[in-house]
Amino acid sequence: MDVVVIGGGPGGLAAALALHKAAPKLNVAVYERCPAMTRRGAGLGLDVNGQKALRAIEPAVHTELLKQAAFLTTQRVLAADGTLIKASSIGKTRQEFEQQGYRTPCLLGWYEVQQMLLQALPKST
Repeated sequence: MDVVVIGGGPGGLAAALALHKAAPKLNVAVYERCPAMTRRGAGLGLDVNGQKALRAIEPAVHTELLKQAAFLTTQRVLAADGTLIKASSIGKTRQEFEQQGYRTPCLLGWYEVQQMLLQALPKST
């Protein structure tokens, strides 16, 4: 084994995929403590820079992510007691992002992102 990635979540799998793309002859192993990759009820937020990184690693995964994601339209800042401090629309910058091939911050299920990345990895990983 040339490289070991600890953690089979989206971050670890994206790192393993990036290593395979950058150096296809590397032997990469991913170690995950959970015995099975199952739905956990967890969500994942991916901002524009995360989308850019994923697109650079594997455009097909980025494209699939855009098909399945829910996109934010408003950002809100809340106080500890839940009182709204500030709300702002993301709509103003949305067109700029989309012209560059990205979307505004998005939300997806952890499991769905994990599965997209697993499918993109070589079976030998």
